[in-house]
Amino acid sequence: MSTLLNVTLNSGLVGGCGKLCGHVNQTAARDACELTCLYVGFEKFVKPLIVDPIEDLDTIYFCEMLHQCQAGADDAHVDLLGVKFDPPTIAGKDIQMGAEGVDLEGMLTIDVTKEMGVGEWCVGVHGPVTGQPSTLPCGTISASFALPDGLKVGKHTLGAKLHILDTTDTTWNGGSYEFLFHVCQEKCGSKHPHSIDFGRKSGNFTITGTTSSQVVV
Repeated sequence: MSTLLNVTLNSGLVGGCGKLCGHVNQTAARDACELTCLYVGFEKFVKPLIVDPIEDLDTIYFCEMLHQCQAGADDAHVDLLGVKFDPPTIAGKDIQMGAEGVDLEGMLTIDVTKEMGVGEWCVGVHGPVTGQPSTLPCGTISASFALPDGLKVGKHTLGAKLHILDTTDTTWNGGSYEFLFHVCQEKCGSKHPHSIDFGRKSGNFTITGTTSSQVVV
């Protein structure tokens, strides 16, 4: 988003949607940018970038500013109840190279007591693993997922499946691993209006013995 901001401020409001969105690197993002720009109109599309030139303007907030996403209520409320795993324990011999590996599913139960708007949830794994980056937002290995329609009142389950299998690049030592969930209205870490951090909830699964494995979210 900061790329579009810089292009807009440096080049002025000339060239239309095609020229503006042509500065986006990824093809899918570029196509989405141009389609949205054409749909809402060029002047309406660039107005948030000029009126509110924020370096970290995120996609959800930008969508709300264009009135293409319904902003969530400021009193939205979600309770994170508990985390469970299937299976809770993984034997090292089942994830050695040459084996089929193990699919681990982590599941978070939540209770939405006041409907939430567009948001995201994030999962991450922390533990005695080597050979993986350590600066990802939700853990040593992490991924985030959109909640494009928010969540209605009631209990819900959010689940992520990981395939665990030995490789020569990554070593997961035997021991206890934390599987973390993080749920937010708007993007996690956002300081924009209507953003709410509902908190984090984690549980632990165990790898027995000493082995090397790769987890793919």
